[in-house]
Amino acid sequence: MGRARGLASGVAPLLLALVLTGCGDSGGRGSDVAGWPSGGVSVDPSGLVYAVDDTVHLADGSTISTGKRIESFVVGGGGVFFSTDERGPEAGRYLGAAPLYYSDSDGTTTRLADSAAHLRTSPDGRHLGFVDTGSGPQDEFGTSLAQVVVVDLQSGDEVVRTSEGLGDPGSDDLQDLYEDAEPGALLLTDESAYFQALGDVVEVDLATGDLSVDRHPNGERFRLPPDDDRLSPDRRWRIVDRGDEDYPLTHDRLAAAAGGQPLPLSGAPEVVDLQWWADDTTAVGIAVDGDVDAFGMYADGTSASLVTCVVPSGACTPVEGTSGATVHLPEGTVLDPVVELPDGS
Repeated sequence: MGRARGLASGVAPLLLALVLTGCGDSGGRGSDVAGWPSGGVSVDPSGLVYAVDDTVHLADGSTISTGKRIESFVVGGGGVFFSTDERGPEAGRYLGAAPLYYSDSDGTTTRLADSAAHLRTSPDGRHLGFVDTGSGPQDEFGTSLAQVVVVDLQSGDEVVRTSEGLGDPGSDDLQDLYEDAEPGALLLTDESAYFQALGDVVEVDLATGDLSVDRHPNGERFRLPPDDDRLSPDRRWRIVDRGDEDYPLTHDRLAAAAGGQPLPLSGAPEVVDLQWWADDTTAVGIAVDGDVDAFGMYADGTSASLVTCVVPSGACTPVEGTSGATVHLPEGTVLDPVVELPDGS
């Protein structure tokens, strides 16, 4: 439905030394940097989390106000890491980078970095990952080398800061290189971070900071809903899309992964576009009251809101305050984390 801003094939394999040693001049364990938040996880990043304007809504019903209109964000540690529509230094203006801010649960906001892209946090909220596009050495044209950074929000230390496999400012035109093969797509688990280099996918061990080449097919790890397999995290339930050959429906449904007829949904308008799972039993999508075409264009007078639908009951609940809003979802949740929802006017 509502759509907004949306890996590339590599040009140079990682050095054999990366495989053998796990680190190098541009990789390995990061140095401690004063200013990173620390103290562990006090804000739960799980469940349905979203932002409208300057406020992040958490699954437990609490909110964090950042005082700045949010364009992208993630939740981890003791608060929210986010960017606005502000632009950073010229040298780091690629990958959609912007200054990185942090707001704690009390609403105190601090600027952490001048130019950051691809924000991610681990599922347990302990680690923050991003691509620093402004701090690395510059090529002859003034473009900074991308650096993948992972921070332990328990200790406040950098686990890693690396440019391994992300180009050479001494020989590459980095701006041209990054336009052809967008680097740095990130995925964090509770044990590892993965990033797309210019050729291979690199794994970072969060316990040690060591680097290695990930052996999964290139790009497979970075698939996001609705492009993945549509299964719930526990693999017991699946989203059945409208137009599915086996179940030709006018709107999405939920069904057991093992098979069987889709569940009837209740409490939602006629059109329901389910896109991802907030947890093992809660699917999230868009509920549309009115007409929408196959390209996601809303007819005049149509309203839409976020909606949650749970299994096994099939009960759906529109998310209050999202109709007519620009809703931002945490980076790395879905393919298009910004959703424009009409209010029917």
